[in-house]
Amino acid sequence: MDKRIAICLSLIIVLYILVCVAAGADVLRVDAKGSTVLDKNTMEKWTLEEFERDKVKLLVGHEIEVNLVLHREVSNIPDSYYLELRTDVDNPDWNYEGSHYKGSPVTVWDSSFEHAKSAIMVSLTAKVPDTLTISDIKEPYFQECLLTGIDEKKHHFELTVYNRGSFVGTAKRTEFFATSSKLMDMTKEIKEGLEAALNAGVDYPESELIYNLLEGGHPGWAYSLYESLNVPSNQQLLEMKKTMEENIEKAHKKGLNYPSLEMRIKNLFKNGNPKEALDLSAEYTKVESVSASPPLGKYAILFIVGLIGGIVSSFFIFKIGEKERDKRLQKLEKLPEKVAQTTEKIRNMETNVVDPSEKRELQHIREGLEELESKIKKALKR
Repeated sequence: MDKRIAICLSLIIVLYILVCVAAGADVLRVDAKGSTVLDKNTMEKWTLEEFERDKVKLLVGHEIEVNLVLHREVSNIPDSYYLELRTDVDNPDWNYEGSHYKGSPVTVWDSSFEHAKSAIMVSLTAKVPDTLTISDIKEPYFQECLLTGIDEKKHHFELTVYNRGSFVGTAKRTEFFATSSKLMDMTKEIKEGLEAALNAGVDYPESELIYNLLEGGHPGWAYSLYESLNVPSNQQLLEMKKTMEENIEKAHKKGLNYPSLEMRIKNLFKNGNPKEALDLSAEYTKVESVSASPPLGKYAILFIVGLIGGIVSSFFIFKIGEKERDKRLQKLEKLPEKVAQTTEKIRNMETNVVDPSEKRELQHIREGLEELESKIKKALKR
């Protein structure tokens, strides 16, 4: 009978120990709503619940103060249990129940007297490390080389329960990112600028590369590329888009309708060239409609008539007498000026015409008139 009682007692003790170990992570519970994180430089303060939920980023070089409230979750805690405080931030100064401990890790809550308390307070004062560098960044075409890139760096503070050096459970581990105001401002400007452009209908082809550089540890290169784009503000882009569409509408009212040109204008705007699109739409409004332009055939006839007239005039110059020749010369001296005027009109039309075939025809006529003008001037010098 005594043996059975002894066995039962032994089983009870073993089960008790197993329960304690199994519930090790629940020995102490951090009150996330009652605990706080304070940025002592900006005096911004969050509950631990807000800090973790909102994934708050702390600025490098700033002093922080973390106040943690822990509640005991079990009634009986072995005397061999203790709490280890650990962090990777700079100059950690722990305050446990009025006693200060510097460095990391440190051991507290290691006696039956401490274990009997229903709640304890742990405070941490430290500095967010200045460095933002992270390793294991790979450069395209140089994957065999590990480089150092610039990015937000992850840090933590952790409270862990141990039993004679053996891990029992983590009471709390909070991770956060350290960043710099420069990196935050750069990242914010890039993302807001590209998102605003996209919302206005402009999708820069360089966007993907910029984001890859930003996320790959090269924010400086990302920002340099972003700056080179000269991305207008959202309001400016919307105004440019409105003006561009108004210009196309003006061209329609003049009787112009060139779908391929209008598509090019819109594609320029969409693909990250809003200024070029706006300029081209403005030029579109200056084009003279085909119906308003003098027919090309008219100038072709003028060219032929002028050419024949030049030949006939040259014939008379050499065949008639001196007196008659002088009269003809007076008339011929005015001919180059008239030809030049016609050439200039053709040149203006050539500038305004959009259709390639019409432009080529005008170019040939203009070149022919220039050649005629040159021949007449040579003839007059003889």
